[in-house]
This record gives sequence, structure tokens and C-alpha cells, in this order.
Amino acid sequence: MLGLYREDYYDKQTTQKGIFEVSVLKSRFSSETTVNLLFDERFGQFKNLAKSNY
Repeated sequence: MLGLYREDYYDKQTTQKGIFEVSVLKSRFSSETTVNLLFDERFGQFKNLAKSNY
């Protein structure tokens, strides 16, 4: 089960525009974890923030 949180939805003045916090809430094979992903609205896809070319 995944949980999604988008700061700019709740706070219009945030500097984290388009960044989603994705939380793995329940998994059979891994522990709970959270990652930040960039949402590209042009293509409707998530991109990895760890890569420097975005």
C-alpha cells in the first residue's frame, strides 16, 4: 500500500512545487520507507529526484 502527499496542494506558498512524498505503508517483502519524486505534469509521470538531469 502506498501513500501520496503533495506539499503544494496544501500550502500554495511552498518552494517544493511538483514534489510528491511517496510512502510505502505496507509491504510483504520490505520495511516502511519514504521517497520524494518529481511529478512531470506534461507527460503525467513521476521522475526520480536523485538524478541530477531534471
